[in-house]
Amino acid sequence: MRIAVVSLHYAPEPTGNAPYVADLVSGLTSAGHEVTVITSHPFYPGWQRYKEYGPGRTTTNSSGVDVIRLRHYIPARPTALKRLISELTGGAAAFAEGVHDADVAIFVSPALFHAALASRRIAWRSRRSRPPWVVWVQDLYTLGVRETGTAGGRAADVISRVESSMLRGADRVVSIHERFTRFVIDSLGVSEASVATIRNWSHIQASAGEPADRKALGWRHDEYVVLHAGNQGLKQGLTNVVEAAKIAEQRKLPIRFVLLGDGNQRETLEKMGRGVSTIQFMDPLPDELFFSTLTAADALLVNELPDVREMSVPSKLTSYFATGLPVIASTNRDSVTAEEIGRSGGGTVVDSGNPDELVRRIVELQGDPDRGAALGAAGLRYRQEQLGRDAAITKFLALLDGMRSARPLH
Repeated sequence: MRIAVVSLHYAPEPTGNAPYVADLVSGLTSAGHEVTVITSHPFYPGWQRYKEYGPGRTTTNSSGVDVIRLRHYIPARPTALKRLISELTGGAAAFAEGVHDADVAIFVSPALFHAALASRRIAWRSRRSRPPWVVWVQDLYTLGVRETGTAGGRAADVISRVESSMLRGADRVVSIHERFTRFVIDSLGVSEASVATIRNWSHIQASAGEPADRKALGWRHDEYVVLHAGNQGLKQGLTNVVEAAKIAEQRKLPIRFVLLGDGNQRETLEKMGRGVSTIQFMDPLPDELFFSTLTAADALLVNELPDVREMSVPSKLTSYFATGLPVIASTNRDSVTAEEIGRSGGGTVVDSGNPDELVRRIVELQGDPDRGAALGAAGLRYRQEQLGRDAAITKFLALLDGMRSARPLH
């Protein structure tokens, strides 16, 4: 089967959707399918095109996968309007490229407007003349703009209509969480029969090697290191972590907060944390160093804005659970994240936007290493039993085979 995967994000981007898209492509290729990836030149999470890529259209073949990279607008400072333009220019390029002679096409959202525009080329064709296509929903923009307050009124209505129209037009929709699935059906009007839930997996391969050298990382042996990995954007609400670091410093607590990664809020966060001894910023790391750095910490942190409830399932949790370390989730107690922590047993939840409570919970874990070890062990079991890569990709393969057999190949 010839499969086209259309995604704004792809390897070597280290965070967000890209690792999952790359893993899925690898699994499809290993199963004997011919896969073409239509994507952009890598730029995320730093919003700057990687030096060795672009700027124009390029075609490469890596491990049997044809990768077509298309030029699009990348804003240095991504405001809401500039992000929209970025997605639309990328979507227009993907629309012009098409999906070639694919038997099945997969469009990845987000980026919503990229996927919506890119998919129009086959959506407008008659059902008989086009390949079946699926939208893989990693985040929901309709929920996102509501919960972060980035859009309201007419803008929010437009986003909801675009998302609903795209998902209703697809042959199938794949959601990464049951609560996403219910929203897609109940609020966006997608037929229940068209939607499947396939959970994201742990894309980080747990290493049997030793944790990274804490001294080399600048971490003292007597510090309790709490590490947040991944995007430093709006919905993460990481000003809460900077405030918690200031409290720890004022109280002379042996706690170090580490923000590992990049994003459009990093510069602001660094200014807020300038001169604070209990917080450290680290640039994104390559895969071979990422896991060992995670495991060198004492606890791993998820932090979200107070109003974030339904909009996303933090991809970092799949990596966190692989470490065997306790997870601290500063989040709304009704959120998908809190539900996932409760389901796994792998961590503890504190109210989002409350740096005092966050510091108190860290102090409790620091003083009770047996509890921390028990939480970490539970998360590891959950990862092994529920977040397996092979099982997820097998489900995806079965879904694609079903789409192909439901309609003769063109």
